Amino acid sequence: MSYVSVIDDSLYLLWQQEVQIQNFRKLGLLEQLTVVILHAGEQPSSYARDLSRLCRSYFFRNRQLEQHYPASNKPYGVARLLEDHPQYAARGFVLMDSDMILTAPLELDKIRGQGGMHFAVNGEPMNSEFVVRHLLEVPAALDVVGLLVEQARRYDHIVGMIPLWVQGVSSEFVHKIARDAVALYREFERQAALGATIEVWTAEMHAWNWNLYTAGLAVYNAPELDAMWAWEPLSSLRERKIIHAAGVFKPESGHFCKLLYHDTSPLEYRDFAYITRQDCCSWLYLQAVLETQTVRQDKKIYFGGAGGMSDFGSGTKTKKPF
Repeated sequence: MSYVSVIDDSLYLLWQQEVQIQNFRKLGLLEQLTVVILHAGEQPSSYARDLSRLCRSYFFRNRQLEQHYPASNKPYGVARLLEDHPQYAARGFVLMDSDMILTAPLELDKIRGQGGMHFAVNGEPMNSEFVVRHLLEVPAALDVVGLLVEQARRYDHIVGMIPLWVQGVSSEFVHKIARDAVALYREFERQAALGATIEVWTAEMHAWNWNLYTAGLAVYNAPELDAMWAWEPLSSLRERKIIHAAGVFKPESGHFCKLLYHDTSPLEYRDFAYITRQDCCSWLYLQAVLETQTVRQDKKIYFGGAGGMSDFGSGTKTKKPF
C-alpha cells in the first residue's frame, strides 16, 4: 500500500489509470498500488468496475458540495480513504497522479518519515517568487487558509505539486485542504476576472502548501520524488524514476498529447503518426500505452484466466481524437 492514485470516474482518467496499473504490474509493484475512484452517480461506471478487478481499489461517492473544480477531488479522495482506512496515514504512502509511471521502483527508505506527521516533497518545488507573485497579489486568498501576508513573505519552502509522501495526517485535515482548494479556486477566478495575472488552476497546490505551513507539519525535500515532464529529454532518466505525462499541450509538438484523449481512449487506437519525438520522456509514455494495449488482450495476465476480457473497458470506443 505504498502508492495511492486518486481519480474521477471519467474516461480521461480511467485510461490513464489503466496504463499506470500495467506499469506497476511490469515492475512487480502491483500489490503496493491502491486506486481511489470517485464516482458522481449512484454507481461507478463499468470501466471503473473493470479496473477495480486489476488492483486494490476503493470506490467513494463524490459528495463535495461543489464539484466544478476537479483538482479538489484529489485531496477529497485522500480524505475519504483515510476515513475508512486510517492505516494508510499511519504507514505513509506516495500520492501520485494517474498520468505518472515509473521507470524503476522508488527507494521508499529515502522518502518515508520517522513517524509523526510528515510530508515529503519533490525536489523541484514551486519557487517562492511564484507563490509570492500569485498569493500576495491576491491577499484575500490567504484568508481562506488563515495565513497572514507577513507569514507568506517569510515562507521559503513551497510544496508544489504531486507526487507527495503523506504520513500521519487525519482525514479531517485533508478534508480541509479539499475545501480550501475550492474556496481558493473561487477567489482566484474572481480576481482573474478583475484582471489579476494569477494561474487559477494552481489553487489545489496552494491549498496543500499553506495548510501544511499553518499546521506546522514536518515538510522535507525528497529528490527520489522528482518527476520528469513529458517534454524532457531521455537523458533525464539517469537522475529520476518518475515520468509525468504532462506539459504537452499541442500534438503539433510531436509528443504524445494526453489532452487529445478526453472523450476517447488511446488504448483503442494504434494511429500515433503525429508522434515524431523519440528523444523525450513522452516517447516512453507512448510505449507504456502500447504495452497496455497488448496486455489488455491477454486475460490470463489481467484476470489469471478468468473471463470478462471481451467487454473490458466497454464504452470506451468512440470517435478518433483527430
